[in-house]
This record gives sequence, C-alpha cells and structure tokens, in this order.
Amino acid sequence: MRVFMSFILAVTFCASAFAEEMTGEQVISKCYDLYRQAEYETEQMSVTISHEDGQTDEKAFARYLQFSADGEDKVRIRFFEPKLDDGLGLLIFRHREGKDEQWLRLAGEKKTRKVSIRDQGKYFAGMDVTYEDARQLVGERTVDFTYCFLPNENDGWVVEAIPKPDTKTGYTRRVFQITPKFVCAQIEYYYKGCLIKTQDNKKISVRENGRWRTSQIIIKNEVLKRTTNLVVTERNFNALGPEVFTRSSLTKGR
Repeated sequence: MRVFMSFILAVTFCASAFAEEMTGEQVISKCYDLYRQAEYETEQMSVTISHEDGQTDEKAFARYLQFSADGEDKVRIRFFEPKLDDGLGLLIFRHREGKDEQWLRLAGEKKTRKVSIRDQGKYFAGMDVTYEDARQLVGERTVDFTYCFLPNENDGWVVEAIPKPDTKTGYTRRVFQITPKFVCAQIEYYYKGCLIKTQDNKKISVRENGRWRTSQIIIKNEVLKRTTNLVVTERNFNALGPEVFTRSSLTKGR
C-alpha cells in the first residue's frame, strides 16, 4: 500500500510540475486542442435573452462545425426561430494564417454579404455574441495574442490574453478561467479597463480523451444590462457534407 501511494503521489507531483512549467499560451492551446477533437459536429441550440426591464426574447438555431487538422475550420449558423429570424445565417471560414472570412445572410434575403473587419465587434442576431466571438469560440488564434498568468486561488489557471499591436479585435483584454482538465470555464471580456461581459460555461462534460463540451453558456452583458442564455438541446458528432459549408447553401438558407 505504501509503495502504491508513493507511486500515486509521484505521478501527481510530476503532472503538477509539468503544468506549472507550461506557458499561458500553451495552456490556452491545449484547452482548444482538446476541444477540437472532432471532425464534424452539429448542435441544436435554444436561446433566451433577458433584458433589464424583464422582457425576454426566445430564439433557436443550429450550429454546424467542421474541424480541420490544418486549422482551416468552417462554422455555419442557421436560425429557425422566431419566424422573423428564419433563414438568418452566418458562414465562417477560419484560417491558420491570414484573416478569417465571414458571410452573413439576413432573414428574407437571398443575397449574402461579407462581414467586414469593422463589424467584428457588433452583436449578432440580438445575442451577446459578436461576430468576433462567433469565430473565436471554436478555437483561439493564439498567434494574435500575448498570454500571461494571473494570480489564482483555485485549481487550474487564470490566463490573460492581450491582443498584439496588429490584431483587430473589439477587446483590449480577456481573462480565461481554465480548469485542471484544460476546460475553459469562464471568459471575461474587457475594453479599456471596463468589464464588458462575462461568459460562464456550464454543464461541462469531459471525455476520456480530454475532449470537453459545455451544454449551457450564460453571457452577462454589463454594458447593455442583459443576459444571453444558450442551451444545447441536441448534439451530434456526425459526418456533414461539404455543401453545408458553402455560400450557396447559406444563400438558400437550408
């Protein structure tokens, strides 16, 4: 028993020492490398947006994901509800090098338009998710930021992300709460010292291979005094055809 306990303590110590030797960038990279352990994924999501005056808006959309080993990921979002938003969609091409590309289709329109860099900080579909968030949340572009550790009283890491001088972003600072299993539990978004919003990832599950998912995301917007609650009602890791991630498909709203 003493030999066994000594072995466990030694392994724990080595794992802890290894973690302490990691840089902030390595922690964030590992977090999203574990998240991206899939080829295709489909999520059905319900959304409740709560305003300060008590008013609420209900929405529903599907998110389709294609993860690529070379970092050339694709994301498509299509709204079904409410009826006025039916067909509203966003198509994202993520690039390992160069700028990501996004196209927007408004409900009731047959044409798409490219989302410009100056629009990245705007909120999408009335949610507390910007166009920048929509592309960043499936994988952090670590080459665009400088990372450092902040003091942390709990297990895991608190990592601060500061954009590099040539990075176009709507935030001057973000703070990540990363668990010992390299799960992103929370993100705080700042602009010039002001906390803009806090994103809490809830109902987290972690597979044996380390792939993690959250089934609820709560975003509290401190500036607009509203909260967006996103709940995953269905998730499948199924093969999707390439036609799902085309501008033609986005135009047709299918």
